[in-house]
Amino acid sequence: MSKNDLQTLRELAQVVTRNKVKSLGILSKKSPESKVYDFYERLLDDSFTNDEEAAEYYYSEDDHHPQYRKLKNKLKERLIDTSFFIDTNHPKFNSHQKAFYTCHKRLVAVKILLGRYARNPAIELAIDTLRLSERFEFFEIALELCKMLRNHFALHYQNHTQYKKYVELISKYKIITDEEELVASMYDETSILLKKLSENKERVVELCDAYEKELSLLREHNNSFRFNLQYFFLLLRRDDLKSDYSKIINTCDNALEYLSGKRFVSQHFGGAFYYHKLMASIQVRDFESSSALAEKCSGLFEVNTIRWYNAQEICFIFSLRSGQYRKALSIREKVTNIPDFKNQFQNRQETWKLYDSFLYYLSIQDRLKIPDTSSLYTFRVRKFLNEVPKYSMDKSGYNIPILIIQILIQIHQKKYDQLTDKIEAIEKYSTRYLRKDNNYRSNCFIKMLLHIPKQHFHRLAIERHTKSLMAKLKSIPLEKASQPFEIEIIPYEDLWQMALEQIN
Repeated sequence: MSKNDLQTLRELAQVVTRNKVKSLGILSKKSPESKVYDFYERLLDDSFTNDEEAAEYYYSEDDHHPQYRKLKNKLKERLIDTSFFIDTNHPKFNSHQKAFYTCHKRLVAVKILLGRYARNPAIELAIDTLRLSERFEFFEIALELCKMLRNHFALHYQNHTQYKKYVELISKYKIITDEEELVASMYDETSILLKKLSENKERVVELCDAYEKELSLLREHNNSFRFNLQYFFLLLRRDDLKSDYSKIINTCDNALEYLSGKRFVSQHFGGAFYYHKLMASIQVRDFESSSALAEKCSGLFEVNTIRWYNAQEICFIFSLRSGQYRKALSIREKVTNIPDFKNQFQNRQETWKLYDSFLYYLSIQDRLKIPDTSSLYTFRVRKFLNEVPKYSMDKSGYNIPILIIQILIQIHQKKYDQLTDKIEAIEKYSTRYLRKDNNYRSNCFIKMLLHIPKQHFHRLAIERHTKSLMAKLKSIPLEKASQPFEIEIIPYEDLWQMALEQIN
């Protein structure tokens, strides 16, 4: 639009006027419906735990009361309307995210303007948005815009050159988006198979191999960001299922090299691949590479986000596995000292409580000095030892580290009676959840620990009776184990040596 062209602005103004902007449902403090905004603020403050409490507060009625249901619906509509006015210029949005939301909002705006007969501003906005969507490779949006522009130059402007241009673009983007949808459906197919039955693991690996062959041919002409991102995620899924850590590293390197050629892509998209590469490097005990990757992951994500917490957990476990105990402590301090940490989900707080128990164990083993300024200095070990894992709720072995560290601490404290009392429950758990296919190392190690009270804490007898179990443990090194990464926080071989040192 030229500076002197007021026609476009006039059309826009008429659309807004005809549709009564005064009644626009935007949630704000100036909203005349103060009860709606009050409800919004109280929801954010967690003032109500359920519908019954909210209905009682506002209407002294139950949650089926018509007025309460009307209040909820009104707030829902206001929140949806307000979502279109989220400030994408906020620093938390990177350039790719800004473009994503801008293109989607503009696409809707083009459709609305065309529907309200404001064709001039609609077409100008469509052309501008097409350029932005092409630059950031949002080809689904580009395809829709091209269809509108083809129609415009065929029926309303009769420009054959422009018409042909958009016909060709539609053909091009149709191929790209169809292939993007193909790889997305392949990934979804493997997801649902894994969700339904864990026995589908081998089937999923076979599918991924077949999909790779088909997609590799398409990659020769399809360089789109969405297509290739899903392609690499599909390969990662297969490599993860096979526990092929060298392939994981190779896939991540290829993905990161590809992403480096996409200048418009935020470095956060590479975060998932750095993350997987870090875990794989730890598994193969490549501590030099892991150290650099840990630092990369630690600084890559915005503090207090899910990815940031996940990266800190990986860095923490890596530090413990590589014997960098002081560094692990500093990571723990960084995470737990964030003001918002106390507001995190319960499972995240419990995870770091578990990590605290391992740091506490290292401290009583004189392998780590905890400063008296740390909240860990007052670790409530008695309470931790009395907390029994909910065996019935554990389907993947995530209670294993809790069992192990409880046993180790009681061995150190020489609380042999309490330890003996746990044997039956632990053996029952071991039989139920620890099998060779997924937690074999953990099964071996727990059986080794149980021999300590069984052999009456006699070191030579313990070593003699656990010799075959140690051989089995070593037959499947940590880097080849198929157990979840978070299970073995400190290598079992290291923990076993610590336990033996406490026995005369």
